[in-house]
Amino acid sequence: MERILNAKITGVSISMADHGCLTFYIILEGSGWGCSFGGYCIASGYLGSNNFVAENGHGLEAMMRIMDTVGVEKWEDLEGKYVRVEFNNSQTINKIGNLLKDKWFSLEEFFSSKQKSLPVKPRPKDVSELRDFVAKALKEHYAEVDPRVLDDDIIVRVEEYVNGRNDVWIQFPYFHSR
Repeated sequence: MERILNAKITGVSISMADHGCLTFYIILEGSGWGCSFGGYCIASGYLGSNNFVAENGHGLEAMMRIMDTVGVEKWEDLEGKYVRVEFNNSQTINKIGNLLKDKWFSLEEFFSSKQKSLPVKPRPKDVSELRDFVAKALKEHYAEVDPRVLDDDIIVRVEEYVNGRNDVWIQFPYFHSR
């Protein structure tokens, strides 16, 4: 049984702390209860990283749709606003809604619809197909790739001096079933 309750947004955050991805949260408080809404990864990266990636922009769109639903133009203006929230059977917030208008937004439905619109990529039939694909890709890009059939490893020679030697090889040994 779903319940709809009124709530006040008492805090908002955007953070990449402790988990290698950028997430947002909206902190909500009602009469005798408190909860957060959000937690979806909207971009990858961490403090000190050389690579920050906003994979597809869906996370930013979700944030904009929340702002539109509540009726604010700035993320930080969400704090202090009153909203309605719909709880699902597991007592987690299913949707956030405008207090006065019949306007709702569901993170789960939004990301589910975005996931369905992505092209479906095939899975390898077996380990050897994956191993052959990776070996072929490495061979096209690098010199001295040796796919070892006996132990299903792939090794690649790296031109790097280590202890005065330049015969360092990187081995990819994980081409076996679990």
